[in-house]
Amino acid sequence: MEMDVVLFDSYESRMHLMPLVTNKPIAMLRVGALCIKEKWALSFAGDVHLSLSTHPSLQAKYPNASLKTDSVLCVDAAICPDKKIMEALEGLRNGECLRDGDGQWMAFRVEGQHFKFEEPQIMDYTEIHYGDEYIRIRYFEDLLRYNSGQLISDIALLGIKKHTSPLSSSNIILGDNLILSNDVYAEASTFNTLAGPIYISDGAVIEEGSHLRGPLYIGENSVVKMGSMVYGNVSIGPNCTVGGEIKNSIILANSNKGHEGYLGSSLIGEYCNIGAGTNVSNLQNTYSELKLYDYRLNEYRQTQEYKFGVVMGDYTMCGVNTSFTTGSVIGIGVQLAKTHIIDKWVPDFTWQTDRKNETYRWDGFVKMLRNKFIKEQKSFKKIDQDFLQEIYNNCTLKNKK
Repeated sequence: MEMDVVLFDSYESRMHLMPLVTNKPIAMLRVGALCIKEKWALSFAGDVHLSLSTHPSLQAKYPNASLKTDSVLCVDAAICPDKKIMEALEGLRNGECLRDGDGQWMAFRVEGQHFKFEEPQIMDYTEIHYGDEYIRIRYFEDLLRYNSGQLISDIALLGIKKHTSPLSSSNIILGDNLILSNDVYAEASTFNTLAGPIYISDGAVIEEGSHLRGPLYIGENSVVKMGSMVYGNVSIGPNCTVGGEIKNSIILANSNKGHEGYLGSSLIGEYCNIGAGTNVSNLQNTYSELKLYDYRLNEYRQTQEYKFGVVMGDYTMCGVNTSFTTGSVIGIGVQLAKTHIIDKWVPDFTWQTDRKNETYRWDGFVKMLRNKFIKEQKSFKKIDQDFLQEIYNNCTLKNKK
């Protein structure tokens, strides 16, 4: 049946997940091999028009789509689809709302003429109870908690069989769960799939002497540099360069951690750069539960986690030998160049050195981006500049309050 499907960003979910979603919809977050939007696109059968509904500040780049049918299925964008959820959604009728055991809405169906791109008013809808467990990305730690399982689910969703394109005999492969797409280059490296799959996408390069252990995803055209150690529960998105030691982390896309140093239990946004020798602490010496700064609460939130490294928003960069303390949250568009340990929370668009802590000037930020994109042979369009300037204005205004 032809229908519109809208992945809706709730205000509360967005705020808990900032700065990772400061400049993007929740459905653009990667967990496993795929972004949430990609998972939903592959999960529906039939003629479905999939679109996003996000915060008004993002509308310039992610506008609300024009509805094409008389029936709209609205789904919380923080939910990852699975077989049971898809069965429940298939039976949902107009005027019905699917709610979980806590009473939180998961999805609702409505006639197209009555749908509005705003926080849903669904108190009068017929409630359909959903009693099974499911995955909703509420907080940062959920991305890491579910990453390995989602990688396995994504491989099945993509219909990928356990076959590989040929690798050079200089490599060592343990287990039979190595999945290679086209044009993957690897020499003199080890691939340990005994604990979970290793899925490497088109055009990726694994340089000599690298040691990879699953569950692991490496995206299109990404490079694992010589002598790297990449442990399980890691997802590296497309067009990234990584090196050193990485464990239990997600790098969304287009970011570089190309040198020695440890990155563990961490979430790195897009277009970030991590300087040589940077290290991340992910465990307190007291072995106590961690607190993370939460944009929604405007204070630190108890996580019930003992291990967590750093959350880094898009376009953030740190200099050589940077040291991040356990449970750090670094905003979007931050420049860090300090010899001391970085603060546990650094607000968006901050320029921080040993001598100063100030707002990153817009003209300096946009000049840096132009230079970066020219070097990487990428285009920096006016729509992207205007979009980022609105984000910048909103963030710096909040920082002053």
